Amino acid sequence: MIVKIDLTGLPENIRDIIIREVEKRFRPENVFNKNYEPSKTIQSTTDSSDIIEIKIDKESHFKSVKQKLKDILIKNRIKDYVVISNLEEKDKIIILHRNNSEKLGIYHCHHCGISFDNEIQLTTHHRIHYGI
Repeated sequence: MIVKIDLTGLPENIRDIIIREVEKRFRPENVFNKNYEPSKTIQSTTDSSDIIEIKIDKESHFKSVKQKLKDILIKNRIKDYVVISNLEEKDKIIILHRNNSEKLGIYHCHHCGISFDNEIQLTTHHRIHYGI
């Protein structure tokens, strides 16, 4: 299965961070093998491309890819962008500005990236992080 990560509309600096981190995190373990071909695992990671394609073994790994992308955003302190699944294409992940995702009715925690259906659930969840 091929997972597509849509980087359309991201600023250049955030795009570069995500591309660099994706190449590190999704690089196969046999990268140092002389027969390794990066194009078989990660494709379209050139500067002009807005789509990164990652080959995964099972459909169950899709959630893992999505969580790793959330972890990349959290690690690099990118709080204005969130990771969501495309409703139309099941194999596509979109990285959107937080305001755009909230317009779609999806609210994300700044700390851990968990998504919620409304602001009340998000506020309650934030209280857990702050220990109130």
